[in-house]
Amino acid sequence: MIRSIALSAVMAATLAGAVPAFAQGAVGGGATCSSDSLYCNRPPRGIPGASGPPHEVPGDPGYYRPDPRPRPPHPPYRPPHPPYYPGPPPGYYRPVPPPYYYYHARISCSEARRIVRSEGFRNVKAIDCEGRQYQFRATYRGRRVLVIVSSRSGDILDVRYR
Repeated sequence: MIRSIALSAVMAATLAGAVPAFAQGAVGGGATCSSDSLYCNRPPRGIPGASGPPHEVPGDPGYYRPDPRPRPPHPPYRPPHPPYYPGPPPGYYRPVPPPYYYYHARISCSEARRIVRSEGFRNVKAIDCEGRQYQFRATYRGRRVLVIVSSRSGDILDVRYR
């Protein structure tokens, strides 16, 4: 605490002695401002409404030079590529996918057809190979029949004569 008070007192004394010398032009070797000068007591550069002719000094950080090249206009807005699809319309029915075991524990339609053929049916043709039961049209001992087979086990569930 005492150190900060002493430091602020030393800085105040140093600045108090330097300000009158700077105002007279003795510090920094600069020329004094005469009353007939055009640039004496003018507002700093960069402030709108500053009076006086334009003063260009290369390398002066206060000098502003607009870019001579105009900026290109912004391109029009384009949606992301590929074209954005907002989704299905309201009221669209999207069925729930079947459970994981639906496809894994099933036999193929051609395998079920071979099972039906091995049981003595001839001219076996698939009618429906979806869901829990497969349906086949076949001939058994000269009569047309409809054979229903389990899609999971391959068992013949029903034989209907036509």
